[in-house]
Amino acid sequence: MSFLVSKPQPSSSDSEKITNSDDREDSDTLLTVTSYLHLKPAQSSQTLDKDLVLRRIRHRKRVNKEKKWVDDAFAAP
Repeated sequence: MSFLVSKPQPSSSDSEKITNSDDREDSDTLLTVTSYLHLKPAQSSQTLDKDLVLRRIRHRKRVNKEKKWVDDAFAAP
């Protein structure tokens, strides 16, 4: 999993200590921070196991059925 964390903003007393190179580094860091999360597979060169994929699909279908049932049960008539 990869992510970026921005640096905390310096207080007014610390701002006098910052050099121009630090300013450029802070602005570069702030420009690269996004609200998106990008997940990378651990081993992208391996193929997925067929049984594993089918189990995930069945599990997702079961969860969706149960969620739909709960939504219908508690929906206002």
